[in-house]
Amino acid sequence: LCAVFSFLITYVLYIHTLNVMKEQLGHKLMAIADTVATDFDTKDLNSLHWAKDMHTDAYQRVFKKLNEIREKNQDIKWAYIQRLTDEDGDFEFIADADSNYNLPEWKDYNNDGSFQPEEQNIFPGKRYEDDTSPIFHGAFERPIAETEFYSDQWGTYISGFAPIKDANGNAVAMLGLDIEVSNVLKQTRQKFALGFWFSGGFTILILLYLLFNKQFNLTGLKSDARKENVISMRELLTCVEKKRIPL
Repeated sequence: LCAVFSFLITYVLYIHTLNVMKEQLGHKLMAIADTVATDFDTKDLNSLHWAKDMHTDAYQRVFKKLNEIREKNQDIKWAYIQRLTDEDGDFEFIADADSNYNLPEWKDYNNDGSFQPEEQNIFPGKRYEDDTSPIFHGAFERPIAETEFYSDQWGTYISGFAPIKDANGNAVAMLGLDIEVSNVLKQTRQKFALGFWFSGGFTILILLYLLFNKQFNLTGLKSDARKENVISMRELLTCVEKKRIPL
């Protein structure tokens, strides 16, 4: 029972630690996005609408800045910029840290010899086809964090966003930064390691105590049984002596 109780406590603490990590990482990404959003020239962004625009100096400047963000923050998996379309309020890509005219349209990231949807690179004007949460729209108004895991064709992430505004304060694009779920879980396990070892050690101590106590009780029972046998034998000999008839 104690071991089960210890396991439940460990599980609850792990879930709590995971939720704390998701919130912390989401807000960290949001802060980074908000800090670097002003580094992008909105004139460059407004000139990028087609795949052919990847050949322009404007795209190369944006591409370089996105990769500089990742180089300084190794946890970030994806860095990209999107805009709202005029037609129906959907999103389209402007630039991506993994997409350029001199890079393959597809990249075998997991080295399995085949191309998966999440391995397709993007280009300016490519629609973001997955359903978007209200947080995406909110990112054009203020820095915001997605602190729950969400998934699209490229994987499952925690994300932070910030608007990129022009000189008049109008948001023309959104900067997005993602940390992959495996990275979040890894950091959670590292942070939870002390609690895990404490709980595991406590469980082992309980099991050792129960095992030792059981063996002690068995030893005591055997000792009591031997004493009872000795007493019974003495009583039997006494009865025999009393009933013995002398010749």
